[in-house]
Amino acid sequence: MQIIQIKTLWLLLLVLINAWILCGGTYITDILNTSDYNSKRILQILLLLLLPIIAFEKFSLPDNKLITYLIILLMSCGLISVYLSTEPKISILGYWLYVSIFFSILIYYEYEISETLFLFTIMLFSACVFLYVFAYLIPLILDYSEKIFSSSKAYNYHGFENPRFLNQIQTWCIPLLIISHQYITKNLNPNNKLKNTLLCISYFSISIYISLILITGGRGTIVAYLVSTILLWLYLGRSFSLFAWKVILFWLSGITIFLIITQIIPNLIDTNSIASGYSISRIDDSGRFSMWLDSIKLIYQSPIFGIGPFMYTLHSDTVSHPHNSILWFTSEWGIPSTLSLSILLIIPLFKYLYKIKKTAISKFGNESIQKQLFISYGLALSICTSIIHSLVSGIYLMPGSQLFGMLVVILSLSNYRKLKINNEHKTQTKNSIYLLFIFRTITIALFLCTLTLLYQSIKYNNWNESLSTGYSYPGFWLNGNL
Repeated sequence: MQIIQIKTLWLLLLVLINAWILCGGTYITDILNTSDYNSKRILQILLLLLLPIIAFEKFSLPDNKLITYLIILLMSCGLISVYLSTEPKISILGYWLYVSIFFSILIYYEYEISETLFLFTIMLFSACVFLYVFAYLIPLILDYSEKIFSSSKAYNYHGFENPRFLNQIQTWCIPLLIISHQYITKNLNPNNKLKNTLLCISYFSISIYISLILITGGRGTIVAYLVSTILLWLYLGRSFSLFAWKVILFWLSGITIFLIITQIIPNLIDTNSIASGYSISRIDDSGRFSMWLDSIKLIYQSPIFGIGPFMYTLHSDTVSHPHNSILWFTSEWGIPSTLSLSILLIIPLFKYLYKIKKTAISKFGNESIQKQLFISYGLALSICTSIIHSLVSGIYLMPGSQLFGMLVVILSLSNYRKLKINNEHKTQTKNSIYLLFIFRTITIALFLCTLTLLYQSIKYNNWNESLSTGYSYPGFWLNGNL
């Protein structure tokens, strides 16, 4: 099988898994009559399928030597963290999971995703959101007809065991949905009778999807969108205005629907129920500061190599992660690894934003470039919003949002390549080929080691009990299920 076919097949698999999540994972699980444990194991195995692809696929290392040295430093410090952890057999699963995610993104470093595949992705996501919204509205409408509705009902029908899982996915995918709406607006023939219908369905679905952020009290998502939109607008200037106004318009529509569902309709049908559950006005203490203080104590105990990947649960009596990406990664991997990873993320992000700004200034009137720039704005907003949201949540830790993050970064890499003015292929040096050989050797060894430990965990431990205790399985499932 050719390399491009393997990459395309995996990308399609990633898109389909994310579409399943967008439809509301528990809805599909209930329809298939599949237990949550089995669905978790299936997704876990699909993630592990990345590993042989990484081991034998041909991928390119960045030409920047600093980036290469940072990758080596990150992997080396991570292995030392595993060795020094209290449970190395568990910790290596965590190490391998995040290394596999990192390198699965790296194999797409010089891979240009076709426009057809990209459009298929975002249109599929739009269709899935429509199905999700449809499934959300049915029980609400039934309650309206029986006059037993209260605003708390709107909260109960979000379809996820924990509303934060929904909010994290919304952080990633809402800009992609706006891109799909813009595509329908610009590319479909005005004489097409379905165009207005599709636009109405798209607009209505995205607006309700945003209203769910308010209904479930997703304060972190709201603040992250507000801050990232303002920052990108200030940096990118007037070229970002069209996308920014689209975001504002959808949010205003979402707020309107939120008020209709939770305030106006309950008053019209004269219900006396008192709203319960979360709402956007909730002022309860989330406990973030105590979590952050606990993680800082762990960092102080082991600042260089941390407590080991997947070990936070074993060292904390209350939570499985501190709801802050920087503190979480630093406490588990140590300060050097965190600095290395931060630089590895910040440099490409700033290069991407600079390329968007430079392209917008130099080719502002070019219609084809404007189309590509609109996609760039959506992807950039998705990434920046996730970074801000990660400071108060586990968006980089939970499985659904991890998968969305992988996809958004892969799409952004392809978009960056299309924006590059000089898109010349650069041959690899002997040094980079040697490093690739080392990375593949390490990958194969760790892959075999991880599969062996995973098999032992399933064979010698009760899987259901291990899910509840936090042992012998990838710990990103600990906070619950989709």
